[in-house]
Amino acid sequence: MGLRAKSVELRTAFLSRMARFAVDKPRTIVAIFLAITALALTYLILNIKITTDPVQVMPNTPAKVGLSLLLNYFRDYDYSTAYLVVYGNKSAALSLLNAIKGQDYVINAALSYNGSNMYIITATVNQQSLSDKLIPIYLGLREVANEVAREYGGVKVLIGGDRLRISTTSCLALSVSTMVSYSM
Repeated sequence: MGLRAKSVELRTAFLSRMARFAVDKPRTIVAIFLAITALALTYLILNIKITTDPVQVMPNTPAKVGLSLLLNYFRDYDYSTAYLVVYGNKSAALSLLNAIKGQDYVINAALSYNGSNMYIITATVNQQSLSDKLIPIYLGLREVANEVAREYGGVKVLIGGDRLRISTTSCLALSVSTMVSYSM
């Protein structure tokens, strides 16, 4: 019992000295803990990769390994598809199609008409449907659509991405469909 009593007394004495030090020098304690926090945040910022790709954060399962093999050996398997819908103006749709075909990230683009006053442009983009690089691509598509919408005043354009692939595309973080509407 004597050893246990000494250890309790030692702990009590140590804690009392630490408490006295903290009360006597609060700025030093705050500075120490701010330095520790800054170091931890620096480590965190430098070592954490932020991504919109859910596959990157998945554990190494056979499905993930199979997907990575599929994407490595068949690169065009999972290209993303962008859809742009132009309401009621065929010349605006053709102009938008030509502008989109001129973008370096578009592999192929085609125009179709569904008979209900909508022209649908289907553009295959050179990024995988889960890539983080899709967000700037969709922002670029939005800029092109804005220019065409301004040229043909009052034209409505919807921009969206495919959801029928392996998983939800990164562009859905941007928006499912961004409506660009200008009236001049």
